[in-house]
Amino acid sequence: MTDEKRTLKGGPETASRRSRKRQPKQHPYSFSEARGRLSPMLEQTVEHLSRLPDKACPDDTAVVGLTLHPEYIAKSYFPGALLRDRKVEVVGSIPVDITPEKRSRGRPPEKMRSTQLFARATREVFKSWCDALPDWQPDSQTLKDNLRALESISALEPRLNIRGEFERGEVIEMELVLHVLGFENAKLLKLFSQYLESIGLDDALRDHYETPELCYCGVGAPVERAGDIARFSAVRVLRTMPRLRKLEPPVGILRQVPFE
Repeated sequence: MTDEKRTLKGGPETASRRSRKRQPKQHPYSFSEARGRLSPMLEQTVEHLSRLPDKACPDDTAVVGLTLHPEYIAKSYFPGALLRDRKVEVVGSIPVDITPEKRSRGRPPEKMRSTQLFARATREVFKSWCDALPDWQPDSQTLKDNLRALESISALEPRLNIRGEFERGEVIEMELVLHVLGFENAKLLKLFSQYLESIGLDDALRDHYETPELCYCGVGAPVERAGDIARFSAVRVLRTMPRLRKLEPPVGILRQVPFE
């Protein structure tokens, strides 16, 4: 019996490339499922935005939360095509723990780490997206897959961290974190100051400092007005200023001074 030599056709590097062939993505939701789930969420979000005072939305700008399904947090699944198509810009993100409604391959849902995107656009853009979504039929498969990457759409509730016991009407010092939202910082602060004046908080704005994407502001106001202040669409965090701390930049963004 003759022994036959077994060879690798095309060389070992070809075999290596073949072995790394990417498998098709298994999606938790079909496109129609994703569209059906997200449409009422976007509608509720748009209704929330419509109730905000105009001065709380600088140049009609608002920010909503787009939470990715945990199976789509890899960079290659980022829904950039969808955001560009809808004229929506991501201005930040935070890690979140969620339990998705479904997982791929029939696996049971469980709590998983994901990402919530802070998505900026005008209220009119969000309304236009809301009106189109129930019957949306994009020609691009990429757009369809991008929509399937979203687990939820929601209005953003600013994080309020007001600690301590205060008398009603007592003015306290608070620190706010604002998303810059594409504005020059000076313009954003002017619009924020105008909003504070519109709700009866004249001269409430204190010192501030800036980073490329965020602006940190001090505000002095009665404690019960914290919720009103936080309605300004650029506010992401509002917290009590520590009593022994001045509003100063983090060490990482202080100007370096050479030793002598």
